[in-house]
Amino acid sequence: MKQILYLSLIALCSIFTLGSCDDDDDTVNVPEAVQAAFKTRFPDAERAEWEIKVGFYVAEFHAQGTEIEAWFDKDAQWCMTDTDFGRNISSIPAAVQSALAESEYSTWNIDDINKYERKDMTFYVIEVETKGQKEHHLFYGETGNLIKDMVENGNDNIYPFTPVP
Repeated sequence: MKQILYLSLIALCSIFTLGSCDDDDDTVNVPEAVQAAFKTRFPDAERAEWEIKVGFYVAEFHAQGTEIEAWFDKDAQWCMTDTDFGRNISSIPAAVQSALAESEYSTWNIDDINKYERKDMTFYVIEVETKGQKEHHLFYGETGNLIKDMVENGNDNIYPFTPVP
């Protein structure tokens, strides 16, 4: 009896283990029109990984050592590009670098820098942190104007529809 119970337990574990290896759940069916729009806008992109975020088709890829996300709507219209520069301050315009250097956050540590391009605007978000303070997300325009200073609140996702005053 013990042997049957033991073999049943092994069989059950095997079923769960093999089932967890199935990655078909991660497959995103990207319409051809969206893929074509992506290839037109980013002809040099290789090996894009697709996912769906808040109703948008999002292609994640690398170009020149930089991680990029390209957002397209269901009608294959480009909506936003999010370029992650990591902590590389030299990747952003001099005007934005100067604005940060002259701000109250000039001595804070840079945690991350992203460039967001949309149809209506381009802006940079610099995440800064220092000991004993909450992290801040500083939104800068291309000319170095501070658009917004937002204290990290756990919901720092930026979407094509996120208002940026």
